[in-house]
Amino acid sequence: MLMEVSDEPRTMQPEDKPPVRLPRSGGKFQTVLDNEGKLLMDSRLSEKGTGPGMRRKLMVFLYSILGGLLTAYAYAVTVEGRIVFGLLSSPAVFRVATVFGLCAGAIVSPLVLFCMKGKDLFVAMPVIIGAVAVLTAGLNLVPSAIPLGLPGSFLLTGAFLLWWRRFGQPER
Repeated sequence: MLMEVSDEPRTMQPEDKPPVRLPRSGGKFQTVLDNEGKLLMDSRLSEKGTGPGMRRKLMVFLYSILGGLLTAYAYAVTVEGRIVFGLLSSPAVFRVATVFGLCAGAIVSPLVLFCMKGKDLFVAMPVIIGAVAVLTAGLNLVPSAIPLGLPGSFLLTGAFLLWWRRFGQPER
């Protein structure tokens, strides 16, 4: 078995097929060929053809959507300055909160992806989602001259994510 580390993509030339040029991914990569020149492993490709970070990005996006929904529902339940779970049973309130939560989760997901780089998702995301939902509900329950509402929850989410980026638990 032959192992090579190079800066350029490997061109393979089997006797019965035309040369195949592998796509370049940037940086150094490893190509493993057997004695006959057949490709055994290329470190740029995973088993199914998607990058190893794609699953993580999908998980972050789904967590962001879940967090947006939970925060929007927490906001809708406490919007009158007291906790009224009956508000979510109203079809209009539920629909508006759901649409807004989905949009907010999608908007926040790039910041979540940036802040969770190198962090343990299964520890960080439930903590962040729960804390932001509780703090958003708390902002609505505390009477203030300036209602912070939804912009306040976006600011809370951003501040909490940046805090976690700096002090959160790294991946194991």
